[in-house]
Amino acid sequence: WRRGEPRTLLRTIDELLAEAAATAADLTGIVCDVGPGSFTGIRFGLSTARTLAWALKVPTFAASSLEVMLHEAALDPSSSIALLPSRRGILYVQGGPWQQPRELPEDDLNVSLATGQIRAVVASPAVLSDPKFVAAAEAGRRRGGLALHAQHHPAAASFFAMARTSDALDAVHLLPIYAAVSQPERLWAERAVGGNAELWPNPPPSK
Repeated sequence: WRRGEPRTLLRTIDELLAEAAATAADLTGIVCDVGPGSFTGIRFGLSTARTLAWALKVPTFAASSLEVMLHEAALDPSSSIALLPSRRGILYVQGGPWQQPRELPEDDLNVSLATGQIRAVVASPAVLSDPKFVAAAEAGRRRGGLALHAQHHPAAASFFAMARTSDALDAVHLLPIYAAVSQPERLWAERAVGGNAELWPNPPPSK
């Protein structure tokens, strides 16, 4: 989200429906980007999606930006990864050894790249131009022929394409992937998952 976009989301939805000569009643499903992204943007977007889905009684479909980036680049997620910046020195990664989106220190990622086991990477130009990443990618290229793909945020049409092949979800199961978690939610997560950040935001069921 760019600054101010959460405040204009509902107006944007109205404008898109008007352009398509449609109304909310014509919607048969809601497709959501669950992140990673800013706390405010993801929380507002998913709250809007849930509200629309419940009001219209339609299913929801969810995908992370990372898996859609892999889809757009036509890469095999078993041997390729998608990257987005998170916090300083930390990247969000999905694919290859990390089939679920997670945060990963840049140094750990660079060690994995240098082994040559990852065959392709899709990421923003800013990530691909980082000097440490460039050095690790060159080592990976020498060992296993690593291919690099520059890509900004995936297009909305790609989310719709993935939705056609994914299972529908009840809106309550739309789980966010935050680039930064609020302090209250982080404290809750630490209690719920015993301090294991790997399980956030999917804590084990209560006993």
